[in-house]
Amino acid sequence: MCFIIFIIILLILRYITVRSFTRFIFTIIFTFVFLGMKAQYDVAFSHYFDMEPSFNPASVGKYNKLNINAAYAMDMAGFEHNPQTMYAAADIPFYFMRAYNGAGVQFMNDKIGLFTHKKLAVQYAYKHKLLIKNWRCNMLTNINFLRE
Repeated sequence: MCFIIFIIILLILRYITVRSFTRFIFTIIFTFVFLGMKAQYDVAFSHYFDMEPSFNPASVGKYNKLNINAAYAMDMAGFEHNPQTMYAAADIPFYFMRAYNGAGVQFMNDKIGLFTHKKLAVQYAYKHKLLIKNWRCNMLTNINFLRE
């Protein structure tokens, strides 16, 4: 995948003049240096496939039942300030205004060394039936409250 992106960038750079390329580089530097950069860290659970709404908010209400998940991950046990993560989530499907919907809530408490990240997310997914049998299109909203 990275190789394909690299080839596409090379093809684009072939048609760009030196002056516009320097403007592009200065714009990128300005954006990263003066506006700041933030990276994200996604927790890796062993049974991530059971906690699908944690990485795919469109999957809330996927099953025809109340879905409750909880997990606790403690990596590098025995070391001081080891990473510890607690995750709890619930989602449910419902029928409202002649359409299927899904709603969910999730809480994550992530402790890495001296840093603690708390995340509360409220999720909503509208499920629209497509013309093809048993296919659905999911449109979603994910609202996150993060405290670092």
